[in-house]
Amino acid sequence: MQAVLPSQDVGMHLTIGVTGHRDLVANEIPQIEARVKQFLGGLKKRFPDLDVQLLTLLADGGDQLVTRVALQLGVPVITVLPFSQPEYEKDFETAAELQRFLHLLHQAERVIELPLIHGEWDDGVFSQDERNRQYAQAGAFISNHCQILLALWDGKPPAATGGTGAVVHYHLTTVMQGYEHQQTSAQLLADNENDLAYHIACSRDRPDGQCKEGLQPLSCSWITSDSGKAIEADIPPSYASMLDSLQQFERDRRRYLGVHAVPGAMLDGGLPGIPPTASVKFVEYLFDVADHLAVHYQAQVNRNLFGIYGLATLMGLVFILYSEYSEPHWLLWLFLGLFAAGVALHITANRREWYRKYLDYRALA
Repeated sequence: MQAVLPSQDVGMHLTIGVTGHRDLVANEIPQIEARVKQFLGGLKKRFPDLDVQLLTLLADGGDQLVTRVALQLGVPVITVLPFSQPEYEKDFETAAELQRFLHLLHQAERVIELPLIHGEWDDGVFSQDERNRQYAQAGAFISNHCQILLALWDGKPPAATGGTGAVVHYHLTTVMQGYEHQQTSAQLLADNENDLAYHIACSRDRPDGQCKEGLQPLSCSWITSDSGKAIEADIPPSYASMLDSLQQFERDRRRYLGVHAVPGAMLDGGLPGIPPTASVKFVEYLFDVADHLAVHYQAQVNRNLFGIYGLATLMGLVFILYSEYSEPHWLLWLFLGLFAAGVALHITANRREWYRKYLDYRALA
């Protein structure tokens, strides 16, 4: 799973991507806001060691609704612009819509402007198809850089390139209709593990705006490419396990390495005259963290084995002495005490998962 991180922070984040319809039904908005608040608040409570952050286009409607709730909860917002800001502002039809966008944009912690798919257009004018492809690129970017996609969606199949349905379809299949027609190379040799989405069903303010047949408005569900769109009361276990492992990695990083960067060598040896980018530095930092934690837990495993083997040796010596001399009886108690100490050490190692963490962090590094 990938995450977009503010450049000044080296901690682990739980990144929530957002996709939503622009034309929400007014009388459903209060209930949708309540469900979004419950969703984000639940994640903050369940994963307290991960800093939840939001990745959004800030489009009118669902995107801005989620952003407002996130800011109320103190969740930082990263805005993705499909065009330059002046060009993007043309998609807000009224002055009030534009003002809402600018107000939220000024509260964003970071703004990412995506490049044009074809570099630039000669006449500087975007056709509707070209605009849709830019939105599709932005939707794919958000999907690729979040652990959970929050979808305020009517549940219907994609109707337009780059729309909410198309972004959800891409998140589940890695195929963006009208933009990408086959799986990306990253998914050709492995299963898609970045397909977790939380669906809040919502109607649209249009004549045919009711939710998909059989889908109850305002119902909530966890969906993945494996489980399909079946309602799940909680995060699917395999995805919860991945997020728990990410949280444990962050917890160990803070406990054993603090919040400051760990000095380490350049992974590529450094390129003369070319300074490393922030992304390269962050990957190098993560490698250093994983490497240091692997060394730490390797030492813990070695100490644990040394302790258990040492206790076993002492037990053998005490047993020999007790077999030779039936007196004193305290040798028997000493033997049982050494055995209890060995069991306690073994239980402690299992509960703290020293061996698993050593292997996991070494493999990660």
